[in-house]
Amino acid sequence: MPQSITLTLNDIFQQAKYTFQMPTLVRQAIEHQIILAAAEQAGIVIATAELQATADALRVTHQLRSARDTLNWLEQHHLTIDDFEDLAYTQLLRQKVADHFCTPKIPAHFADHQLDYAQAVIYQVTIAEAPLAMELFYSLQAQEQDFLAIVHRYLPDAAPRMRGDYRRVVRRRDLDPELSAPVFAAAPPTVLRPIATREGHQLIYVAHQRPARLDPELESHIRQDLFQTWLRQQAREWEVISTISPPPAAPA
Repeated sequence: MPQSITLTLNDIFQQAKYTFQMPTLVRQAIEHQIILAAAEQAGIVIATAELQATADALRVTHQLRSARDTLNWLEQHHLTIDDFEDLAYTQLLRQKVADHFCTPKIPAHFADHQLDYAQAVIYQVTIAEAPLAMELFYSLQAQEQDFLAIVHRYLPDAAPRMRGDYRRVVRRRDLDPELSAPVFAAAPPTVLRPIATREGHQLIYVAHQRPARLDPELESHIRQDLFQTWLRQQAREWEVISTISPPPAAPA
């Protein structure tokens, strides 16, 4: 007969503490309370149709194609049907609060930081030795070999890397200053002289540059950045009273 294990909420609470998840959980709980208060203050309401659409989107996200899939998923995550509805409500409310407080600020933020959102398509490999990096640089300049050949020769397990670091679309703000300055000062298509970094010597081919454009994807990205900044500012203005008390010390 198999042995049984009885779990209590305190067991799970202790595990969250011992795996150092509590700071994240506490921050998320504080953010949730801030969002609830801000939504009430702003008079934000949620229509039934909006809530249903969000719940449907959640099912698509988690591939819940049937009622059985949904019930199994809820059981796996220790959720009830009421929890699922509240999850959809909370997600939608977060989106509406972000939209209410941050969307009007997007055009001004974009205007002030437009250069940060410029993009470049780059091909990049890291070479350990400086002489080899220079040799490859001159070889590329002379068009004696292409970047793909260098990837296959000098990157371990090249195929996965080709889907990742080998070719990247990067924003200026996402690169370290030692890389962003030369990448965005270049006149593509061009290969840059090797750049020494902590990881090694970066050999970078700048294929294209794209000026920043305030499209829906970038609007969403900026909105999330502004919202995280707004939440941090709000958290500093609130007094947090925690009723979480540590468990009693074990007897000696």
